[in-house]
Amino acid sequence: MITIAAAALLLTGVTAGAESAGFSGDRKYISAAAAPYSNKYTQIQWGGDVQRKDCGTPLAYGDKLLLPTESSLIALRENTGETVTSVALLEDCSVEYSGALLGDTLLQPTRSGVALINAKDMTVKAFRGFDGAIAADCAIIDDLGYTAIQVSGGYEFLCIDLSSDDLETVWSITLSDKPTAPAVQGDNIVFAAGSSILTHNFKSGEVTEIPLEKQIATAPFATEYAVFFCTTDGYAGKLRLDPDGTLEEDTLTLCRIGGKPSSPVSWNGRLYISTEDGFYILDNLNMEVSYIISDIKSGCTPQIHYGSGPYIYTVSRYEDKWAVYCILDSDSDAEPTSSVLALMDSFENGSFCASPNGSLYFLDDIGRTYALTAVPYNVWALVIRLVVLLALLALVFIWIRKVAKRRENLRPKY
Repeated sequence: MITIAAAALLLTGVTAGAESAGFSGDRKYISAAAAPYSNKYTQIQWGGDVQRKDCGTPLAYGDKLLLPTESSLIALRENTGETVTSVALLEDCSVEYSGALLGDTLLQPTRSGVALINAKDMTVKAFRGFDGAIAADCAIIDDLGYTAIQVSGGYEFLCIDLSSDDLETVWSITLSDKPTAPAVQGDNIVFAAGSSILTHNFKSGEVTEIPLEKQIATAPFATEYAVFFCTTDGYAGKLRLDPDGTLEEDTLTLCRIGGKPSSPVSWNGRLYISTEDGFYILDNLNMEVSYIISDIKSGCTPQIHYGSGPYIYTVSRYEDKWAVYCILDSDSDAEPTSSVLALMDSFENGSFCASPNGSLYFLDDIGRTYALTAVPYNVWALVIRLVVLLALLALVFIWIRKVAKRRENLRPKY
């Protein structure tokens, strides 16, 4: 069941390709961060010594990590993990759903509301409480915010005006099935509910329902080219949208993968999905399986960082612990390789993100935060090593000359 309600606000100034954050797409799971890539050159820079209660999803912000915990948002310094500053929230933060960060603007979900925060000076600009609990990640595009709440008999997916004092509703959709986190493609907000893909067109205001025969398992991933999704019975799917948000004819494609899939992530002609049967890499044009990494099972939604790669990261079970995996898939003709960067005790409901400076931040299942970084590059240590090496080579050369001269003196002369 789908019903639509709209406030007396006009959608003006929203354009195709507008800057967006928090949507399930390139900006959420793919970055140019030169993150760690090998366990030979990485280390836990800090973390594990502080256990916080009721933590939400962390977000990287410049040289800081923004971490919701209980009824506050704290900022941790990237290189040390020490608390820099904090801001109080009007109620406890959501422990299940993520905020969205666009520039200095953070839309942070609480248990039953959203707080609009200036991340630069850590002040709450506005807060709105709802009659139901938050039920989806937040997203921002221009001055519009998106999330979902649980209401009597179902759910409400809504768009709010971030420029208004009370964060007024621009439009909302009431659903019988729980909606996923949203994605954005062109003029369309895209999300899933039950066995349908739904789109809302910015310009026309039209809502389109694309019914599928399978239940959607996780949030769809949108690129300029297509929308990718996974189903509860173990299929990866792809479809294309017409500009008005309707299904482009004959573009729905399905491919059998493993069970209990994560959200898909598409990059450079590949589709990456963690499942309980292994880590799947698909050709996203033909939707055919290219490789399966069987060692990585039941991993979280992968993230891709191409500053020194591209490298794909996920966290999955490893014996009695959880492993941070790095997957190298830079050559289409070579088989992808994977390595374990670090091990954690608990990550059942954990999350991670990447700093633009190259740190990987992890929040484990019991409220401990870690920063995984490359070993610092020490220029002076390298210079000293080179000087010592040259000195040793000079000594070896002098010794060889002396030995040669001694042998020359011992040779009989006629």
